Amino acid sequence: MLIIDINKAYKDFKLDVNFTADREVTVILGPSGSGKSTILNCIAGVAKPDNGRIAMDNDVYFDSEEGHILPIHRRRVGYVFQSYALFPHINVFKNIQYGLNNYKEAGTNDEVYRFAEAFKIEKLLKKYPYQLSGGEKQRVALARSLIIRPKVLLLDEPFAALDKRTKQILYNEFLEIKKKWNIPILMITHDEGEAQYLGDRIIRISNGCLINDTAL
Repeated sequence: MLIIDINKAYKDFKLDVNFTADREVTVILGPSGSGKSTILNCIAGVAKPDNGRIAMDNDVYFDSEEGHILPIHRRRVGYVFQSYALFPHINVFKNIQYGLNNYKEAGTNDEVYRFAEAFKIEKLLKKYPYQLSGGEKQRVALARSLIIRPKVLLLDEPFAALDKRTKQILYNEFLEIKKKWNIPILMITHDEGEAQYLGDRIIRISNGCLINDTAL
């Protein structure tokens, strides 16, 4: 189980949240600027909370009382950014392969081909990100995040930039991922329909605070 109990203050905004996420899809729903991305960044180690604790089972990612911060590359967190954050100067194969650099035990380069086939991008391995459609970029980003065998998967508005038809195709593929991977998946969105369709649970957030937690 993933435990998040943190606060972080900015000049004109304060995040103060306390919740757990089990091995299901937890959707964090709220408007822009409500603190959704900050939560994911703190879990991944991209941002540092001011106080609190983040832990996944026996792995403590952050504990302010103990002065403990686990480095990003040791957290084994898969993260799909809204922009997908693919490296523009390397091809699809190397983008997917990148995750294995920090987690050699996750597999060899043969895994890249297996994941490419699973995500239906095996014909794209020699292409560069600028040559890909939005849906293709998302598949590459998911493959790169999952190839490390993450303990937690974070998704930041993963469907926001896609057209309606591509969204529906990828919604169905995402539901298959959900069945296969028995890990906490945290997805943030501002789309109520998307949250209801994909989530097992919805946590509503506003102005940095949780206002509702509903199991679906």
